[in-house]
Amino acid sequence: MRGLAILLFSLFFATPATAQSPTRFATSPDAPIVVSGQTIILQELKNRALLNGNAKLLQGDLSMTATTMTIIFDPKQGDQAQDVFASDGVSVVDVKGQISHADEAHYNVAAETLELTGNVRVENHNPDAQLGTAQGQRLMINMRDGTSQIYSNAGSGRARIQLKP
Repeated sequence: MRGLAILLFSLFFATPATAQSPTRFATSPDAPIVVSGQTIILQELKNRALLNGNAKLLQGDLSMTATTMTIIFDPKQGDQAQDVFASDGVSVVDVKGQISHADEAHYNVAAETLELTGNVRVENHNPDAQLGTAQGQRLMINMRDGTSQIYSNAGSGRARIQLKP
């Protein structure tokens, strides 16, 4: 049963053959990362930046918002963003009509992976999509190959996917 749920969820995010069909969460790894917030505190000695109040990250077609974000820089890579941690009301939006909500997120920039945790809800607003919503406690998105996996915590229920008729 778990394999079927992962297969169905992979279809939810799979890249189809036609351009008008839904696509997967993706980012443009060569696109610059632009961040904003009500306050930004640069901590150069700690190689990080703290964003508070309506924090927002944009990279290509990907947009992430949260109350707070912490960006970890890699000084060995010319101070490139290495990791982004977001918390409190996280929303991840893809221009193709997919919106994910969670309590927390971890975006590993180099690996192009995004992990959402805590009360995860994925909504697909694309009318051509086969799947409508998905729910769980943890969502792992590999933006390189388009695979996604949703999990529930032991004892907290089950991961759930709702199909469109």
